[in-house]
Amino acid sequence: MARRAPKDDAKFLDICRALATRWQQGTPGDIGLSPQQVGALVELLEETTERTREYVAFKSKAKSANHARRRAMARLRRAFGALVRTIDGYARFTGDAHVYTLAAISPPVKGAPRGEPPRPIPIDARVLNGGDIEVSFKASGDGAVYELQRQVVPVEGPASDWATIASGASKRWIDDCPPRGVAAISYRARGVRPSRRGTTASEWSDPATATFGKAKPKASAEPAEKAGPRGDRAA
Repeated sequence: MARRAPKDDAKFLDICRALATRWQQGTPGDIGLSPQQVGALVELLEETTERTREYVAFKSKAKSANHARRRAMARLRRAFGALVRTIDGYARFTGDAHVYTLAAISPPVKGAPRGEPPRPIPIDARVLNGGDIEVSFKASGDGAVYELQRQVVPVEGPASDWATIASGASKRWIDDCPPRGVAAISYRARGVRPSRRGTTASEWSDPATATFGKAKPKASAEPAEKAGPRGDRAA
């Protein structure tokens, strides 16, 4: 069994449980330890296990609350947009521009069609404590949203197809459910700009890759079929 504490918390707790049980069942003096030292380790192990349970429960509740917040925010945005469109319709029907003054909103501005949004530039895909992955890109483009795709590189076999996992105005995401036991995970993004005349999209960025103890593999650059966005978790 390893003599050093591994970085993975779950593996470290498993090792401590196994050794604490072995040292309690044996004679601590035979290995140079006192019963008090072994007892202190057991107490710390129990406390750490309880704190870990609390953390996992809190993280689960926070994730559920964040999903509920995003759904509520989406409903609020749809309701607000519908009301603004109703005001626009009333202003056009009556021909009265004073409607916008009474409503305290600015009238719609007719502008020239905007071009294709800029292609994002990858910054980093960083593994955080706990296994989440922080993905960040650099991009500039007024009125653009960004679509994020993920590609999984297994320990053996070919890389998966690109799949859309998030979309939104943020250029920084937290992937809070990455697959485990893989060699690497790559991410790419593109800018998307919707308009009444249609939707324009940039080219996909170069991949940002998070590796897990192996040389960084090359991610596939083949275009993926369009997939509907599931929403983003912007940090």
